[in-house]
Amino acid sequence: MIARIASWLFLFLLALNVFHTLLRQKNLYAERERQEDEDGLSSWLSGYGLSNHESLFRALGFTSLRHVGASSRGLPDLGDEDEQRILTEAAETLARRLALRHWLIQNGWTKLSEPLEVKGVTTLQDLKALSVEDGNGLPVELLNDLRDAKNYLPEEIAPLEMLLRNQLEDQDRDELSAHPFSEKKVSGIWTRPFTVFVAVIFCITIAWEMGLTPTDVIWGVPLHKSFTRLDWPDDAVASNTKTLNISFYDVKGKTLDVGDVLDNFQADAWHEHHRVHSYVTYGTSPNAIQLVFTSKLSGRYYLALRCGQHMVRGFPVHTTIEAGPPDAGATSLVGARSSTLVLTSGIHDTIQIDAKDKFGNTVPKRKLPSLAERFGMKLLEKLGSSEDPSALDESVANFLIYHTPFTDTLCASIAFREDRTGWYRATVTLDGISISGTQLTLIVLSRSERAEVDQYVQDHNSLPSFEAELMAENGASLLKPKTVYCQLTPKQLTIKDYLFRFFPRKLYTFRMIPSTKLTLCRYHVHENAAYTQYPIIRVDDGYQGKPELLTKSGNILAAAYYLMLLKKMGGSESFGDKQTFFNSRLLKYHHTKGHKHSRLRFKIDRANIVADSYKATRWYSESDWCRLFEVEFAGELGIDHGGVRREWFEVLCKNLFHPSTGLFIAVEEGSEAVYPNPNLGQVS
Repeated sequence: MIARIASWLFLFLLALNVFHTLLRQKNLYAERERQEDEDGLSSWLSGYGLSNHESLFRALGFTSLRHVGASSRGLPDLGDEDEQRILTEAAETLARRLALRHWLIQNGWTKLSEPLEVKGVTTLQDLKALSVEDGNGLPVELLNDLRDAKNYLPEEIAPLEMLLRNQLEDQDRDELSAHPFSEKKVSGIWTRPFTVFVAVIFCITIAWEMGLTPTDVIWGVPLHKSFTRLDWPDDAVASNTKTLNISFYDVKGKTLDVGDVLDNFQADAWHEHHRVHSYVTYGTSPNAIQLVFTSKLSGRYYLALRCGQHMVRGFPVHTTIEAGPPDAGATSLVGARSSTLVLTSGIHDTIQIDAKDKFGNTVPKRKLPSLAERFGMKLLEKLGSSEDPSALDESVANFLIYHTPFTDTLCASIAFREDRTGWYRATVTLDGISISGTQLTLIVLSRSERAEVDQYVQDHNSLPSFEAELMAENGASLLKPKTVYCQLTPKQLTIKDYLFRFFPRKLYTFRMIPSTKLTLCRYHVHENAAYTQYPIIRVDDGYQGKPELLTKSGNILAAAYYLMLLKKMGGSESFGDKQTFFNSRLLKYHHTKGHKHSRLRFKIDRANIVADSYKATRWYSESDWCRLFEVEFAGELGIDHGGVRREWFEVLCKNLFHPSTGLFIAVEEGSEAVYPNPNLGQVS
């Protein structure tokens, strides 16, 4: 008993000494911080011409810049509309500046704050636009921190900035509820009788060991400060929804009934900084609730649970969702950049299989080796041949599905035997089921034919005129085949004949675009070479006649056409690859021209948006159109950080295409489809 009392007395004296030291340091820090805040607030108000309202700010408790930029109480009413507008815009700018500083402090990059302000970087958007080269001159450790900070920023800045500002407002609200009187007064009250305070803390500590807390005794523990236990789902793979079970307990470990206060809880969920649908429902027991959120996409999810205006203990939290098992309907090919592949007999070629689950999530790399045996390739038929599809086995081609540590996809190797040239139709399978969108047409050339095609693709001037026989048009055979000549260029395929063997005449001109297809109809046995089969190629663009051409070089003509088409489109038929190719060419063009993405500001009258926009931009040069527009609507308050510009584009396009403008007219009454007004010259 005496030893227990002695130990408690020792702890009491130790706590007394530590508390006295910490309290003295806290008072010194609070006094210095208060003085800096007062000076900062005064200079900030003076900078915007609002110094005459300083006494009003301090009387309402706005004693620091953080109280203004992250206020949960709203801004003071200055009584003057212009001054109120200036205050609102200045507070918005300050809030974004504070959000950047708060984010840097949260992630351990506090030392970057001052160097970034010197370089004019005051918001998260400015930091995202800042290049690492602009940080030259910084110490190595700060330059590394700058690079890490930029890499850690999400694609969308607005959700992150809103979350940070909410956190700052919560801090301001908590300080108001916990410290309703000034720091100086607190210091004056407790620095002298600190012994009494330490004694109270000591008694509270003893009570805590007994299962009691000061808030239990006086006010009762708020629900958001109760202890929680989180029960995550057993599986962490993508699904329609996931459910997190939250159980509540008091400080003694007893359960708390939360069923009657379910409406007080609000849930928020983000996937990689993009908000997803979430809600709160009843749990499996009276002391539990469930947070349900959409989890179709793989990646990291952030969850927040609030009770009233306060974050529940243990939140926010995060979890990682992985892709589910591969699905034949979502898996796609990424190495096959066209549905028509040109291969060489005797030489293997490789395409890549992007294994995805039913929600379109890519299967993790570590699971791919075990999935290789579930995938396969199958030859469906040899086009233009009556050969039995079941006979198209390993004697025709070899297929191998494998995974290497250097790729994030599965690899499919295709190799045809030397004597197996021609046209084939193939598909990729998963567990014997054909993968959606993987019907491939394979044009297999001999080595000599492939060398000839590669020469044509690389040197367009070497393209010959292919002689052919026109056998049919629109599916109807001609009574007598007609000798024609096929000229292939990087822009079009022209079919012509000669009148009196001297005057050229164009029969067909097909543009080199994805909608123009060259397909094999059948093989024709030549009369003078009974053992040689010549291909008959049909050319179809959807609206011209469908000529069928008999030519010895049919395979070479078709292969050269498809390879030149892919080269023209940037090497791929997929929309994503086309978009990437277009963007790269566009950026290269602007870089060559020396165009800068600097800001360009103009004001538009919303009521007369079409005419006003035309007047504002009519004299813009090409370089002006490449700049970043900052739009201001006349008579409306707003700072354009992307939202006002987007609204301007939307409203302007809506008005431009509306029939009342006169530029376009509706296809039919009540239809939203429009076409250019043929009487545009008569529109006043």
